[in-house]
Parts: sequence; structure tokens; C-alpha cells
Amino acid sequence: MTIGIILAGGKSRRFGEDKALYRENKHEQTWVEKAADKMSVFVSRIYVAANTRNYHALTQLFMEESKVEVLQDQPPYLDKGPLGGLYAVSSLCQPTCDYLIMSVDYPLLAPSVLEKLVAVPSGYAVDEDGNPHYTIAHYAFSNSEVKQQLRKGDLRLQNFIARKKIVPLPFDRQQVLINFNTKEEIMNCNGQK
Repeated sequence: MTIGIILAGGKSRRFGEDKALYRENKHEQTWVEKAADKMSVFVSRIYVAANTRNYHALTQLFMEESKVEVLQDQPPYLDKGPLGGLYAVSSLCQPTCDYLIMSVDYPLLAPSVLEKLVAVPSGYAVDEDGNPHYTIAHYAFSNSEVKQQLRKGDLRLQNFIARKKIVPLPFDRQQVLINFNTKEEIMNCNGQK
């Protein structure tokens, strides 16, 4: 049984507003809703890893979705980035669970990426230029593994993945491995279409 984790707790400083709740126009879904829709077909349950600032808005958004639950960062690991989100979710799923992970800032991600990831025991996405996308991944881990790294003060998801020997999986441009950190990046991408 694979559990989905949507990483939605980032600070979005460069973006200027919460990326999880962002929508390009009022008729579109938010980015977190897009992520949940793409992921739902591949997992039995989805946990949205939120922060204390967006927790209530995300809870309202998914109130009627029985398959989706919103969790906020758990003490003592508040605002610790993606690992804080993994810690919060894995505290509910003991001892070790299988996770499909996606961050909200990949609104153009093709569902085929998630399909390919979930078909292998473990892996993270790498684009055709060799750039790793550590927040698009599939692997099993335990809460104690995350806690061990957080206790050391190491917040880098890249290091967690390296310690677990997760393998890179290459994807081509058609699968759209683009994460957006600024609205200018969205405008530039839209101009290239």
C-alpha cells in the first residue's frame, strides 16, 4: 500500500504568496488540488504536509475529500522544510511505509512521472539535463530515520535520499519536471508554449 505525501509547507518567499493555494486564474484549481488529483490514482491515502500558516486554509480546501488529510508540522520539528513534512506524516504510519512524494510547485507535472515512480521500489526524478528533483520521489522510510537526520540538524532532503541509496530515474521534457519558485518563471514558461 503506497501513501501519498504532498509537500505544501514551504514559505514561498520568492513566490510572494503561498504556492499551495496559488491558482493562475479564479477558474483553475489550486496547485495543491492539482497535485492531489494527479496523485490520487496511485495511492491509497494522501497526506498534505502543511505549515502552521496554511494549515487551516488547506484543511478547508480538502474538507470533503475522504482520501486526503492535511497535517501540519509536528513539534519539535516545525518549519524544517520537506523533512519536517516527512516527519509529520511518518509519525502516523509506523514502523515503515511506502510513500509517493510530490511538492506542490510542479503544477505541470505529467501523471506519467508518478506512474513510472510508483512502478519501481524506489527512485527520484531527474530531468534530461541531469538535474535532480528530490521532491518528486517514491521510497519507503520510517519516522525514526527522518528523526535521526533532523536531530543532527541536517535538513537536506538530498542527504536523506543519498543515505537511503534511492536511485535517480530519468525523465524527458514531455513529462514537465519544472518547479516554479517565482511568478516570473510561470510567465516565461507560458511564453514558451
